[in-house]
Amino acid sequence: MPATSDPRYKPFIEVLKEVWDANCSEIDFAFDGADGSQLKRLLKKHPNMNVVTFRKCVLNHLNSEAVPLCQRPCRYLLELPSYLEGSKDRYGKLKERRL
Repeated sequence: MPATSDPRYKPFIEVLKEVWDANCSEIDFAFDGADGSQLKRLLKKHPNMNVVTFRKCVLNHLNSEAVPLCQRPCRYLLELPSYLEGSKDRYGKLKERRL
């Protein structure tokens, strides 16, 4: 479970906890080995991703249609880069396409 113990990942986990607490306060935030593994894979694949970009992607993901707010991070972390440009509709298309 390297991502939960490695201090480099702490700011990213804090973003996930903050967003979770804002939307799912009735359920305790849990971040375990499955979530840590996915976070590690995401940041290994996208080494230049910073916390600001990460937060933007998480918020765009959660503001998309048909996305459960109380979904474990391991279910969506690897998809986050596709939300950099914005939220998506229920068909997975960007809500506002920039040209």
